[in-house]
Amino acid sequence: MSMSMNSLPAIPEEIRQLIGCYLDRETLGVAIQVCRSFHSSFIPLLWKQAELRGVGGVGGLGGVGGEGVHSSNSSAHSDIDRNHLLTPPVTPTTNDKDELTWLSLSPASSSSLIDLSLFQVRSRHIEHLTISGLIPSLYCTIVFPKLRTLIFTEAFNIIGGESAMQQDMVRMARLNPTIERLTINNIQPSFSAQFWETVFFHWKNPKSLVIRYSPVAKSSAAALWKASTRFEELEFRGVDLPRYLSTTTAASTSNASDVVVSLPSPPASSDDDSDSDDKRSSSPFFLITSFPRVKRVHLSITPRLHPRLHPFFNPTQQLIMMQSCPQLRELVWEGSRFHIDPQLASQFISSLTHPPRNTSSSSLSPPSSPSSPSTCWPLLESLVLINISFRRSDPHRRHRLAEILLSTPQPLKSLTLQGGIWEEPFAMMAMKERGHLKSLQSLSVRGCKGFSSSMVRECLMLCEGLVEFSADFIFAQDVVVPISSSSYCERGSGSDSGTGTVGSSLGSHATGMGDSIGGGGRVKVQPWACKGLKRLKICIYTTALDDKPNTPSCARNVLKQIATLAQLEHLDFRRNLVDDRNLLNLSLESGLDALDALIRLKTFRFDDCNGRSEGKREGGMMMMGEEEMFWMVKQWRMLEEVSGPFLRRSRILSENEAVDEVGAVFREHHVVYSA
Repeated sequence: MSMSMNSLPAIPEEIRQLIGCYLDRETLGVAIQVCRSFHSSFIPLLWKQAELRGVGGVGGLGGVGGEGVHSSNSSAHSDIDRNHLLTPPVTPTTNDKDELTWLSLSPASSSSLIDLSLFQVRSRHIEHLTISGLIPSLYCTIVFPKLRTLIFTEAFNIIGGESAMQQDMVRMARLNPTIERLTINNIQPSFSAQFWETVFFHWKNPKSLVIRYSPVAKSSAAALWKASTRFEELEFRGVDLPRYLSTTTAASTSNASDVVVSLPSPPASSDDDSDSDDKRSSSPFFLITSFPRVKRVHLSITPRLHPRLHPFFNPTQQLIMMQSCPQLRELVWEGSRFHIDPQLASQFISSLTHPPRNTSSSSLSPPSSPSSPSTCWPLLESLVLINISFRRSDPHRRHRLAEILLSTPQPLKSLTLQGGIWEEPFAMMAMKERGHLKSLQSLSVRGCKGFSSSMVRECLMLCEGLVEFSADFIFAQDVVVPISSSSYCERGSGSDSGTGTVGSSLGSHATGMGDSIGGGGRVKVQPWACKGLKRLKICIYTTALDDKPNTPSCARNVLKQIATLAQLEHLDFRRNLVDDRNLLNLSLESGLDALDALIRLKTFRFDDCNGRSEGKREGGMMMMGEEEMFWMVKQWRMLEEVSGPFLRRSRILSENEAVDEVGAVFREHHVVYSA
């Protein structure tokens, strides 16, 4: 029996709220005009995430409209007529039509700022707020009772200059103590010390602080450092903290957790033309607490591109900061092709194996005593190193990564190595010896030079707990390895290689594998251990031999091996490297139907199998077309998104028209498509 329109309002409020969670903003905007009950149920969902864009604001969450003045420089607004901005637009009443206009749900144009009275009325629903552009002060006087996330992004400023901005930011921080996540993204005026003091004393439960490419003034640095001690997650990217704040030294204090922060003046340099107020005879000291709540740290190393652009917050000082986080669970260290020198590498490894020492930065060398069970980060379970490698002059360069992997206080649950160098055989031996292959739930080695196809195969065969895995590539012949092949089990069979149990492990898995995989013949293959894998990103390279149907590594056999990962929800075969090698053919004729077992699949992404993805898309190998499209939406009932090239139905159609045509087919089945 169909439900009539009159019975819709009778749906319980809890059910309406649940339904609303699955509707997009456009649908919600239509629904609030149906009846009063829908209006009261869905308005809070529409306003849960909002964006306040003033003059110069940038697009983002789609909360309100804005004008297209793009500049982060305050002086860039000098040519703007500010008279009409000093008082925000106010209307005595609002209706649904006006509200849809403000929410950018209507094609009608909107003014540069959301109506102040409407914003005040709906403020009780807003939990996530993004502010950009030039904003009048009155908007900073609004109380948001449920506000959890606050983001200041490019070109944000307050009408009236920097002094007005500092006062308004302090007022806003004091009026909204429920904020848990604060992001400051590319904001030129430094937030004042009073703002950070307000955060420290008034915010109830701060969790995440993110500062990206925004300056920190000397006058506010100490207060920022102090406020940071209350957060659980810290991310500083492109942030140069003033010199006197960057290094910790020991101090005799009544509280053992207190740390004195100071940094001696740098040695004089002929090219040092810093401002005079940076040159001083002595460094001021002030007392801060360590970071007892911080569980995640993300720091980036700022490259020294010019003598005036000195990175005060240098790698050694960053390491000292991280050493002050005893509850650290995830460490993210990002460089710009940064090469760690031998001393810093030893200091980092020492932090993994030894407790922090109450000494100055000049004495950070590893202790001479035997390794202690206590370390700087006893709870560390996730390590992310991005674009960080070791200097060629380091005599132990080839062993450094292995030393890091061996020195972790416990086997890792998550490991990301991006843009570095994977040194074999030492790194993989360390992974096995420390037990990472058994404990890892997430592993990403994209852009990691030296991580070969055979190493990808080892991870898939040995990492039983993997849920997410990402690598650059694997060859088809490494996906389907016959059990009769002894090369894998014999390789590295020495007692010190850590692979002594590989053969028996594979044997036990193989005997339990009921189905064989074969093209022309019946071929039993070495199975993958990661049966719980939900997200896989990797491209599969093929050779001329792999295209023959009777070979073990033909496309159908490879896809049957992929299909054994029955828990997969996200599958990405797109090319990670720029090269001309052919990818695995994914047409139905080649064996796409072997993936019909992936009934949980939500996203599927792929590239043209013919060489470069931007190359010729028709002719040569078989491409996917209309038949494959309908097969996907029929077999993968949970499919939400598809990305990749499909064969044009007609050569008369342009490439853009063909993309629109394919997109229309997927939209009929509620699937998002992109080429």
